[in-house]
Amino acid sequence: MARRDMTFDQRLLAQRVSQSLDDVVAGLVGADNAEAFVAALEMNGAVWKEIQAYSPLMGWGVSSKTVDFALTASRRARHGIDDHAVEAIITINRRVAGKIGEAFSP
Repeated sequence: MARRDMTFDQRLLAQRVSQSLDDVVAGLVGADNAEAFVAALEMNGAVWKEIQAYSPLMGWGVSSKTVDFALTASRRARHGIDDHAVEAIITINRRVAGKIGEAFSP
């Protein structure tokens, strides 16, 4: 969906989801205890459920494979998650935030 075709509400949704992904990254990077880390991963799961629901409708182009990985990794929050998966989540969140962010930038 081209930017000029988006409604105000669609731009607002894209902005909120993009910012939420950035907030998750900040939470993961800045977590100073296990509870904060788990909370960031749980927030990540919630954001990715929104992406799963809205990406096809909004034309954000986020693959189902990416969504599945992010949701699965987020669910493992309380059961242990390895550093490589966390780094992948951070990288993916940054990439997708930028992609979605393009939808509302001038």
